[in-house]
Amino acid sequence: MRDLTGRTDQAEVARRRQNMTVAAMAITAIVAIVTVVVGPWRGGREMSDIEGQAGSGSVAAPPGVDGRGPHLIVSPASLPVAGGEVALILANPGDTQVSWSVTGMLERWSGSGWANHRQVTAGLNAEGPTGKLVSLEEDLVVPMIYIGVEPGHFSQPHWTRIEGIDPGWYRFTFGPASGLFQVGPAGFAAARPVTAFAFDGEGVVRSGSEATLHLRVMPRKRLAGSFDPAEQVGDYTSAALVERLDTAQGPEEVSTVSTVSTRTEGADEPLSFALHLPALEPGVYRVSRATSVAGRVESLFWAAPLQTGS
Repeated sequence: MRDLTGRTDQAEVARRRQNMTVAAMAITAIVAIVTVVVGPWRGGREMSDIEGQAGSGSVAAPPGVDGRGPHLIVSPASLPVAGGEVALILANPGDTQVSWSVTGMLERWSGSGWANHRQVTAGLNAEGPTGKLVSLEEDLVVPMIYIGVEPGHFSQPHWTRIEGIDPGWYRFTFGPASGLFQVGPAGFAAARPVTAFAFDGEGVVRSGSEATLHLRVMPRKRLAGSFDPAEQVGDYTSAALVERLDTAQGPEEVSTVSTVSTRTEGADEPLSFALHLPALEPGVYRVSRATSVAGRVESLFWAAPLQTGS
């Protein structure tokens, strides 16, 4: 609700948020969906939307994010000035569920403090469209989706695009979690797969521990008709290939991987399987398999540390 000056009624926004019911549905689950209008940012003295104010290589790096609480993993952690896409992953090392929405704030480091710089949205899922940066003065009409992350787990990756900002240090804040990244030095950026079909399953595993991915095939984009795995994907014609992508030498195969098919006669998901992984180093990985009709199915996943008490 707005007054005649166009300002958002903060009490009304707060009332709407208080009336949302957040209920856990899975390790990572959408727990509430409401379409809202987010008005221009009306913050206090910390608001800043001025280009070139700080963030050159001459300012001291900001303090790191405390990994003992909910925090965002930003991948890649550095981008060239031209920008690019980054994946946002909420890590929850605590003992209670946390939730976050796909709208947040991008702050800029001045060398001594943080200032609001852009509004930001994130994509709704790992394979969907990316989010973007938005001016602090712009209205956002977005689905207010709350995503629950269980204790000791990660959210799925959610993508956003970074462009039009100067070199420097920045901080994303979504809900209870923040994560840092830098613009200037180019870091590794994994190209998102473009195969017609992808794997649906765990998008993040804990590094340093053995893990299992439970994967099934899904269309990467909405199909005009129904999805028929036999006709559109076919049978697997190779074992699963797992490669680490963020190495100086290029993709590096993870050799000690075992695949266990979960296919059963008459199953609704004949291409589902479990992939047992060794303890992986933190990084970006790709899993792929050749098929008789689609040619290839592939997706990205991440291995990341999690400082839980266990």
